[in-house]
Amino acid sequence: MKEKIAVFAGSFDPITLGHINIVQRALKVFDKVHIVIAINGDKKYLFSNEQKLAMIKKTFIEHPQVEVSVCHGVVVDYAGELGASALIRGLRNSTDLDYEYPISILNSKLGNDIETFCILADKKYSYMSSSIVRELIRIEKDISEYVPIAVVDELADMALEMA
Repeated sequence: MKEKIAVFAGSFDPITLGHINIVQRALKVFDKVHIVIAINGDKKYLFSNEQKLAMIKKTFIEHPQVEVSVCHGVVVDYAGELGASALIRGLRNSTDLDYEYPISILNSKLGNDIETFCILADKKYSYMSSSIVRELIRIEKDISEYVPIAVVDELADMALEMA
């Protein structure tokens, strides 16, 4: 039987506990989840691609069914190259749905047989986003209850380098 592979793409700047929850739940349906760090030229990132890769790999080190890479092109094309049959999208609210719906239609036209699966955020993560975490970092608030330890460690390393 063919392995069921899903791609979960995003900026993951930084990865949050909400992202991790989506991956864990996707693994109940798919054999492998490939986390893809998608590059958006319109966004200014806090972390480099290398830092994001390292943090995500460290977070999922005990999960060989989770792979991580960076995509510089069209995500649905990259998903096809990875042998994926699905794109995973996490939805926190109706605003996310309004944003994701037209993208899923376009992806279905571009990606042939690649389907989009939306996973509703667990209610305890429904307010959480990377943008909120970056704002908490900017105002020097504790983010440890929103992100995996790999992110907290990376921020500590960055602070040491700047000191």
